Amino acid sequence: MFAALSLERDPAQIKDLVPGVQTWAMEVGVFATVGLICWLLFRRRSHRGQVGEPWPAAVRTFFTLLVLGTLFSYLAVGALRLPSLIDVVKAYFRDKPIPELSSTLSPAERILLTVAGGCAVLAVLLPLLVDVLRLRWRRIWALARLSFKEAIRSRVLWGFSAMLLLFLFGSWFIPYDELKPEDQVRNYITLVYWGMVPLLLFVASLLAASSIPTDVRLQTIHTVVTKPVERFELILGRFLGYGVLMSLVLIVMTSVSLLYVIRSPHPAAAAESFKARDPLYGELLFYEGGQRKGRVFEGGAKKARGENVGKEWDYRSYISGGLGPQFPIVYAVWNFESVPAASFAGRDKVRCEFNFDIYRTTKGEENKGVFCEFVFTTPNWSAERVNEYERERDRLKGAVDSMTAANQLAEKYGIFEFPSKEVVNFHTLYVDLPPGLFKNAAEAKPSKGPDAPPPLRAQVRCISRTQFLGMAKYDLYLRQDQPDNEGVERWLFYANFYKSASGLWLRLCLVIGIAVTLSTYLSAPISWLATIFLYMTGMVREFVQSVAEGTNAGGGPAEAAFRLVSRTPLAGQLEDTVATKVVSGSDVVNRWIFRRFMSVIPDVDRFDFTDKLREGFNISLTQCSMDGLYLVAYLLPWAVLAYYLLKSREIAAPT
Repeated sequence: MFAALSLERDPAQIKDLVPGVQTWAMEVGVFATVGLICWLLFRRRSHRGQVGEPWPAAVRTFFTLLVLGTLFSYLAVGALRLPSLIDVVKAYFRDKPIPELSSTLSPAERILLTVAGGCAVLAVLLPLLVDVLRLRWRRIWALARLSFKEAIRSRVLWGFSAMLLLFLFGSWFIPYDELKPEDQVRNYITLVYWGMVPLLLFVASLLAASSIPTDVRLQTIHTVVTKPVERFELILGRFLGYGVLMSLVLIVMTSVSLLYVIRSPHPAAAAESFKARDPLYGELLFYEGGQRKGRVFEGGAKKARGENVGKEWDYRSYISGGLGPQFPIVYAVWNFESVPAASFAGRDKVRCEFNFDIYRTTKGEENKGVFCEFVFTTPNWSAERVNEYERERDRLKGAVDSMTAANQLAEKYGIFEFPSKEVVNFHTLYVDLPPGLFKNAAEAKPSKGPDAPPPLRAQVRCISRTQFLGMAKYDLYLRQDQPDNEGVERWLFYANFYKSASGLWLRLCLVIGIAVTLSTYLSAPISWLATIFLYMTGMVREFVQSVAEGTNAGGGPAEAAFRLVSRTPLAGQLEDTVATKVVSGSDVVNRWIFRRFMSVIPDVDRFDFTDKLREGFNISLTQCSMDGLYLVAYLLPWAVLAYYLLKSREIAAPT
């Protein structure tokens, strides 16, 4: 893999904030509602008839309104879903196929569920918000310093940190530098993170999970809770103390790792990896057939994917270089909907980098790659001007240099063509675009509609017969940064290295928050095991999601068990019997449970920036900020749970 990212989803952006908050309110609201129901059913009253500590009348009234808002919103959603439930019951008693309940929400249902979830979350947060007024930063910082000193004295951190030195010598046993020198820096980065990630996460979760249970076992917690200290301050102090400690350790380890990575690199590896590309991506489509007008193909059948050459990993689609006259030509088109045309127009050139996979059906020419053709057009390009364009192109040939001629033609006609470019398998190559192309794009009148041409369109066609080129959305991009200054690029790589470490810092905060919460009620070993289980489950979140959506092979848990007992293969069709109906109905419930469980599983891959660092792509501050907000949104329910668990635990009465 050379300067190409195998991304299945786009990084989080600011425009995703509002939909994310709405989804968060709906998902967390379900758990908050369950908590409210349990509290209303099993609450304990004091001898005065009040529930716990008495609240002011205004707070009690607001709490009642929030509970009623939650109740009526969920009842309204149930009324909207009632016809579907009736159809399911009728199909069951009439021995008909049970229809699958749609998981797609209507706009009215989304609004009602958001209101219900928001009311439930506010109702659960209300006691915490009242107690927040009594929190004091000096006490929290004192508890954080205490946690910091306890972790230092335990010497657990230093023992595991010293183990990282063993991983730094792992490159002695990896001969990739001799086979592919370009991979040297990539291998170093992979090796460093293979060492840092498990060691730091193991230490952080172990320290956080054993903190409060150890204090309870040794009865040292009585020294704290008998003082004028709020119990939630103990949770915040533990989280802050371990967070500061692991942050300092991470900074030191990242600095040492950076020195390890940049030491005496191979020139080919430095030229390939010491970058922080700021890419601009387009949407990839494939067209089959169409008419050739000049070098531009127009029309043809639009396809979401190209050809399948039989590779097991189908991330990339393929276009052929012509298998015969009876086969239509397939070409790939990237549509760039948002292009900073004014900024690009002021440059000497704009670099378009690409990275394609080669699949050969014949040997081809020896010591040569596969050739392809690039054509870039703007909305001002018209096929009716092909003859005029070709005459002027022939007139400029020899009169001026090729780049000047291309720039004049691109500015006047809105087209730039590169007739033949050799592609080497999985190597980062580029084509420099003239700035006149973007001046022409800036002058184009904006148009709307599904068939409106984008500001810039890149068309790629394979011209080597019997050969295939594989490509995905992220395999071709425009460089928004300046790629010619090697010194600046190297410093940007150094900054990118630390931004990549921020992803590991977010994961450290994640495991510390979960472990501290669980340690308020569970023993140290159980808290640590539960934290590791949640983190490891987050690493296979896609599989759990496929089970929750019913898209995995073999069906849900009930169907999988039934197939195992009845020895029915995965591809076999189950008979329509009473048993299969029971199994199908059970998996409907199981999928609902798994969907709720999905809200508990952390999205660990979101915080992994290693791929971007290894392939030389910039980690934007927007992505880091959005992922930080996701972490806050994920840990907030855990903080509320820790508040209630520690408050309900009988440790000692404050004096």
